[in-house]
Amino acid sequence: EQTDAVLMGLQPNQKVNKCPGLCELVRKKRLGVNLTRLSKVLPDIYSFFPKTWVLPRDWTDLSKEANELKRRNQMPTLIVKPVSGARGQGIWMTSDINKIDLTQSLVVQTYLNNPYLVLGHKFDMRVYALVTSNHPLRIHVYKEGIARFATEKYVSVDESNMDTLYMHLTNYSINKKNQKQSRKNNNETSDEKMCPGKWSLTRLFKHMREEDGIDTNVLWERIKDLITLTFIAVHPKIKSRYKKFYPLDFTGGLCFELVGFDIMLDSDMNAYVLEVNRNPSLNMDTPIDINLKGDVTADTLRLVNPYPVDAKTTRNFIKLANTKHLQEDVKRPKKPPSQPMHPHTYSSWTRVREIARQAFSRNPKVYKHWLKKRETEAHKIRENAEDSLLPYTNFERIFPLDMKDEKSNEKMRKFEMCMEKARSVWKSVDKMGKRAGAF
Repeated sequence: EQTDAVLMGLQPNQKVNKCPGLCELVRKKRLGVNLTRLSKVLPDIYSFFPKTWVLPRDWTDLSKEANELKRRNQMPTLIVKPVSGARGQGIWMTSDINKIDLTQSLVVQTYLNNPYLVLGHKFDMRVYALVTSNHPLRIHVYKEGIARFATEKYVSVDESNMDTLYMHLTNYSINKKNQKQSRKNNNETSDEKMCPGKWSLTRLFKHMREEDGIDTNVLWERIKDLITLTFIAVHPKIKSRYKKFYPLDFTGGLCFELVGFDIMLDSDMNAYVLEVNRNPSLNMDTPIDINLKGDVTADTLRLVNPYPVDAKTTRNFIKLANTKHLQEDVKRPKKPPSQPMHPHTYSSWTRVREIARQAFSRNPKVYKHWLKKRETEAHKIRENAEDSLLPYTNFERIFPLDMKDEKSNEKMRKFEMCMEKARSVWKSVDKMGKRAGAF
């Protein structure tokens, strides 16, 4: 990926808002493939996304699925998306797989026929998630988001209305062009009994509680779990790419990224992850955008906390901490530099002196143990700084969880089990890739 090629030039004193390997999550094609892999080993857990086929590769499987539905007198309603499309462009629906052009690279998903409706309209939720560390994985979710509505009332899908995109698609970039709704603004304080193009999640949840008696706290916990499980499915790959790009980084936090999850509810309150957007729109077209997206951006920078770093001093320290210069430092101890540096870099100098004097040059195992200890200490320093800033933002950490009660402990054990399964799956994938490359 082009982004990964650029990230390979990242210096240890720099921080960038892109994570290497995240294409496994944010590309429609890769997301479907990766979640499908986990669903085969954990079918009861990874059942929160529509069944997905990548064409033309999965044409045989799609044909079998469609024929089986027709045998049971059911119409296979499918939504077809271009692999590299965005903002709803190029999306269409069909019940006839023979209309699909196999010369193109496409993603085909089962259409959710029974969506939960608000005032008769279909909608999805844009939830913002922030990865502040790849190794170890640390995920935060923003407590506010956007509900995006289709601008025409929903009726059950059939051949006569499949082309009515203003009813089936919730993308704002499409629905804002609907002439029937062009005069209706998105004023958040409006009390009109009509469905505007966007609501805040706060307003949506209030409506769900008051009108339908839905426990939105339980729903929000479920959404956070889906986001965590989605990241876990691809984390082994992201971690390996990070370590390959930055083998000398102790902190695991040179890269961060804000992504947008598109989540839809069905009538039974089951949540589904539709897509993950690497470049979630931060355009401020409406009053709700101005209120929300500016805060998301500001809180992201506040939590990531890019600190002024002296480049030359940081590079020298990285070199000192990861090469045989440590042995030279035992003979000629240096004083910590006086110029401004990143806090964890500065605090590391005294520990380097103390441990290096003990046994570096005599035992390689001691050196390896020291590297692991330095990594653990660097993680702790960065994570403590991050946690101290969290209360000043509207983010909440969803992974790793705070072990504050038995429920959190049980959920964390579940996540760790999923992480272990994901590592096993990716190990198998890597082996298959190596075998294929040998021929």
